[in-house]
Amino acid sequence: MKRQTFIKLLFIAIIIVGCENAKKTKEDVVSTKEEMQQVEDVRSDTLMLTAMKLTDKEWLEVKSSYDKLVNALDEIMSGDDYEGSLYVNLSGIATSNDVSLGGMMLYYKLKQQGYQFLPDNEYVERIKYVFGIDYNHLDTLNKNKFISYKDYIVALNPMSNIDSEDNILSKEFYPYREHLYFFKKFNLCTVQMPSVLLIEMDENTNKDNINVCGDSIDYHWNNYVLNDNKISLAWLLNNGKEKELKDLLVNFGYDKDDKINELVLNDDNLSIMDKFMGRDIYGKPKIHEGILRFVERLSDENHSDYFVKASTFVEQNCIYS
Repeated sequence: MKRQTFIKLLFIAIIIVGCENAKKTKEDVVSTKEEMQQVEDVRSDTLMLTAMKLTDKEWLEVKSSYDKLVNALDEIMSGDDYEGSLYVNLSGIATSNDVSLGGMMLYYKLKQQGYQFLPDNEYVERIKYVFGIDYNHLDTLNKNKFISYKDYIVALNPMSNIDSEDNILSKEFYPYREHLYFFKKFNLCTVQMPSVLLIEMDENTNKDNINVCGDSIDYHWNNYVLNDNKISLAWLLNNGKEKELKDLLVNFGYDKDDKINELVLNDDNLSIMDKFMGRDIYGKPKIHEGILRFVERLSDENHSDYFVKASTFVEQNCIYS
């Protein structure tokens, strides 16, 4: 995009946001109690994976992965540098096979919780619609931001200010929580690395009696992101997943949900540029047109002409490189 064009567009965006900064709707970003009462309680302390049918070989792989990751976790947590974080990143230790096994565990967990998986073709379409990832052209993905494996794709942290490109390229897994894992094999996605540590294992555990942690995060994440379920969006908003939801817009350009648009607009930590502009997953400049339309709907009649000017300017003058 030409520098002059960008400066003009940014100025118009500032005017739009300045005009009452997209007045809050009657419906808060955080869902009402009535919405939350509709959320089906899929959580339990533990779930038994009764639908899971592992061969002896697969069970040995699961146990081996479990032992390796538990030992690594114990070593990290007992070290002098451990600061008591609830989230311990094991992505630099886990192999792609460990992650694939974790994806399988997550699949059976969601199945046990009653999650409705999309058919293959609808999953591919939805991933492209939300994230811009085209499974038919994975060879064109930016390798600084995505790594494709046999069973899954991992989205690396796209925030360039966190680390240098050299460091990104030198790590198999970029060590931050903003990972996203896409499992075409199981038609699901998750916001952090899955592993067999989902299992509750002791000396009495066997392949026909597997219990896993029964939390609801992955259920509601998939139910919203893939099934567009607004009740699950309400659950995520009320259970500390605002950052992950805002990342859908800021990092992937998903500007098609008004609640996420409003969440981003009201985030004082985000710049005007981050709110209204970004780059798609291939690095091409992209205007968040959905959030501009959202501003138009929420603005007074006295201010709606600013949106008209902005959208006309974008249409006539924006030049993409």
